[in-house]
Amino acid sequence: MYIRRDCLRDVGLFDADAFGQGYGEENDFCMRAAGAAGATCWPRTCSSTMRRRQFRTTNQGFARDAMRTLRARYPDYERLVRRHALSDPAKPYRFAVSARSMKTSRKPVILAVSHALGEAGSISGRAI
Repeated sequence: MYIRRDCLRDVGLFDADAFGQGYGEENDFCMRAAGAAGATCWPRTCSSTMRRRQFRTTNQGFARDAMRTLRARYPDYERLVRRHALSDPAKPYRFAVSARSMKTSRKPVILAVSHALGEAGSISGRAI
């Protein structure tokens, strides 16, 4: 996650008191940044988070508590996340990075083409 210093100044730091176990604090920050009138944050800097293996193996109670707090603070949170995930604004960038990786790899490339029409259709490849 990239956060500009002026955004931190305008929005404030992560709320470690409410989310201190590694769940939810970045989501809360992004919601505050998106809702801050006049904030200098570029909205796409909060477009996604990566789930690391360590979070999947820790106590799921932390994740449930964080989600409860997020729902209480932002009743539309889940709807907004779902809408964002469906719009997938980072898709062309992920595709470009994958294509570049395959192009510069010295490994053979397998190309798989799905002929489904509409948004479900996709083209993907993987260097092996």
